[in-house]
Amino acid sequence: MCLFCQDLEKYSPKSFLSNIENTLDYFHANFPRTFVNLVLVLDVRNVQQMNAGGTVCSLLHKNTCPCAAYPPDNATVANLTEYFYGYHNVLVDLVNSGKYDTRDDFTVVVQPFMANTSLPKTPEGDIDYSYFAPDCFHFSGLFSIKFCFVLFDSV
Repeated sequence: MCLFCQDLEKYSPKSFLSNIENTLDYFHANFPRTFVNLVLVLDVRNVQQMNAGGTVCSLLHKNTCPCAAYPPDNATVANLTEYFYGYHNVLVDLVNSGKYDTRDDFTVVVQPFMANTSLPKTPEGDIDYSYFAPDCFHFSGLFSIKFCFVLFDSV
């Protein structure tokens, strides 16, 4: 998704689906006793906001996720949203199709925890960068600990 604007066809949800389906078909045909756990694509639409984390963040984002961090126009922003939901929808539809439910020793599931993510905020409403690695993109090791506390606090 980070490079989608450089080639809309190559990075389209349809192309993404084809790549995932080819991989799962191979696994299904060749790997017994397999549990495939698919995680939905991270919402890279937030990367532009994360540029405010400092020079390192903005430079890394410019090189690793330019379409989301520095969208050239409103059409790119609209396409990014369309592709983000498209990636999620095609993945969920593929898994729910039952295509990979033909054997007792193979299954594919989708983990939906990335479906409705939003940037963590401080009590003041700013982005809480402590959840992220120094690149302001990937989650830090502390994220897991904080996430568990949030889950257990809500129970």
